Parts: sequence; structure tokens; C-alpha cells
Amino acid sequence: MLVTGCFFLQSASAAENAITTADRSVVRVIVKSGKNYGTGTGFVVSADGIVVTNHHVVDDSDEVWLLVKQPDGEPLNLPATIKWVSADYDLALLKVPGLNRPQLTISSQLPDKGSQVTAIGYPGVADRLGRNEKNLVESTVTQGIVGRVLKSSWRIGGQQLNILQHGAAVNSGNSGGPLLDTCGRVVGVNTQKELGAVIGSASVGQRVNQTDGIFFASHVEVLLEALRAQGVTPLVSSEGCTTATVPAKTADAPPAKVDWVLPSAIGVATLVALLALMVAMKKTVAVRETFTQYKNRSQPRTIEPAKEKSTRKLLLRGRDTAGRPIALLVDPARCNVGPLVIGRDSQSCELQIDDATVSRRHASISWSAGRWQLEDLGSTNGTWLDSTPVSSTKVVLKEGQALTLGKVNLRVEETRT
Repeated sequence: MLVTGCFFLQSASAAENAITTADRSVVRVIVKSGKNYGTGTGFVVSADGIVVTNHHVVDDSDEVWLLVKQPDGEPLNLPATIKWVSADYDLALLKVPGLNRPQLTISSQLPDKGSQVTAIGYPGVADRLGRNEKNLVESTVTQGIVGRVLKSSWRIGGQQLNILQHGAAVNSGNSGGPLLDTCGRVVGVNTQKELGAVIGSASVGQRVNQTDGIFFASHVEVLLEALRAQGVTPLVSSEGCTTATVPAKTADAPPAKVDWVLPSAIGVATLVALLALMVAMKKTVAVRETFTQYKNRSQPRTIEPAKEKSTRKLLLRGRDTAGRPIALLVDPARCNVGPLVIGRDSQSCELQIDDATVSRRHASISWSAGRWQLEDLGSTNGTWLDSTPVSSTKVVLKEGQALTLGKVNLRVEETRT
């Protein structure tokens, strides 16, 4: 269905109402894979219960269902079936019988660089302060602008598509959620964020090169093609959307006040920005950790015997399938509370590799009797050590070996500190 009409012109308050209305069509996606659970975001695109999410959200899943917010704020569980998936576009369509939510309108226009966008979703990190079930269906809204539009692919050799780089913060759990313009229409499907990396070496020192404000979404062009191919009729608008702030009446206000208020406001804003920049420049290390890592860090650590003058640490170094550097530093002290899990899901893994070929909980590393040990956790694409498959039986991990997780190749190194 094509929505036509005059050019969209909204006030700031109208834009807020558009986002609030769109929020009713955004749902939480829960997946079960073996004994593990994951979470993502989806949004309604058809009145007969078709929901869009990412392929990597439902990949490896045994069961999928939605958590939907009811009028009283309580969550409602609705089972879902996977109707269609595309690994190249990282998209999936779910069929959800009994889903009574309005469908979102999709904008067929490519957003302009610098235009304002809003992300709605369910980042898992936001659940840290949740203490009741109602919080699980209360979405998180973030805003930013389109930084650029690039033609690329989600994986090496994959299909090319328009990808929107934007600044509306997304985290694990936001995957599959909508990126909206100020009229509340979908312009993209949030898919990925750029992660920081450990750089340097043991000899010269290591530090975290933190990356902030770089997030990516698939433009809806490929989604519209998929919907039509699957016989789904979406609501589509071909009109532009411009947000204009309606000024309050100031007929009685003396013009002279405006002359100094605006420059003063600009001066204050500039001062605040400079102070923030000075504080940022003083930081020597930027730290990124998951909630699981925080809990492990907060727990008491077993004190190493005094005779241990140095600590052997494991360094897994390589690149993911997109060519991004990976460097995972593992301290034996972190293994005191149990094996460390490597996987794609930042909420349940201490060592995260954000790559589509890596399972949510792919493998684990433990430290026992002075040796590193590796175990596969039933991953979809397998684990190899020097080209030998690794099963659920633990094997010894040694320096110099080649470790492959899915299609991510890593080198095993040891350092002493």
C-alpha cells in the first residue's frame, strides 16, 4: 500500500508524538537455543502479524517468541515462526498469530546525510536496573543523525546494499529494531555497531581503542523487496519529512534581549563542549565491559601465591570476516569463577566476537593445573584448533596454535606480566 499526500511538515512536539505512536509497533524478540536464551528487537510491518528482525537474532534458534506490552503494562508472550531469512541482508520475517499491533509505515526515500533519526529497541544492558517484568517490555529510545550512506555488504562477498551509518545509540538487543525518521517512518533496520579494539603488544603495552557513536542499519530498500516477494503488503510513503520547530509567541518580548541571549547561549554551549573535550583528552584508557564481566570483576579474586612473580595471560589475535581486528586478552585470574565463554552475545559471554559466523555462545576457555583448555559449546559453524575439530571434550590450548571460530581465524599467543 502506497501512502501519498502532501510534503510532511511537523513541529517538534508532533515529531515526539510520531515516535511515541511508532513505539506501539516495536516488540521484543526472545530466542531459545539449547539451554541458552537471547534477545533482540522487531517491528510490525503487516496487520496480519508479520514482524521484521535481524537474521542473526533468530539464527541457531530452537524457539522464537515475542514479548508484547499490554495496556496494563504487563508482558504478553506470543509464539512466532520464522517465515523468511536472508543472511546476506541480515534480515528475517516472523509470523506471529494473535499479534494485535499497528503496522509501521516505511519510507521509500533514502535519508539525507545529517537528517535526524531515532532508534527504538530493547538493549540488554538496559535490563541491569530492571526489577520487575514490566521493565522487560518498556523499550529504549535513542536519537542521532545520519552520518553517511554507504554501499557495502554485511559480510565478505555478500550482496551489496545501502547501509546507513548513524549516531542513534544501539547495543546488543537493539538488533532488528527500526531506525525512524522524525515522522515516525522506518528508514532502516538496526543491525550492527562498531566495537573498540585492544591495540598494542605485550612488549610496548596495550590499550583499548574505544569507538563511540558509530552504528549501522540496513536501508529499507532491501526490506521492501523482501516483503513484496513474500506477498506481504507494507504501508509505504514516498513523501519527504521535515521537522520544523514552531516558535512560541514573542510579540511583547523586547528585541534587545534576543541580541545578547543567543550569543550568550552559544558561548555557554561552546564552553561546555571545550570542558568536555578537555576531560576526554585526559582519559588514558577507555574501558568497555559487559554486565557479566562487571559481575566477575566485582567478585573477590583468589590471591595468587607469593612465589608467582609473573602471570601468564592468553592473547587471541586475528580478524573477523569483515576484516576488523580482534585482540582478546585472557587473564587466568578471571577463570577463578568458571570458564570464560567466547561468543557473539555480549550479555552471556565474557569474550565477545561480533561476527555472524560465531554462535551466541560458541566456545569456552578455562585455566586448570597451569594449562589453558578449550571446549566447543555446540556451535553452529564449529571450532577448530590447528584445523582439527574441537568437540565438547576439553583440549589443551597452546601458544602458536591457530584457532578458528566459525570463519574467524585467531592466533594463540601467551604473554607474561
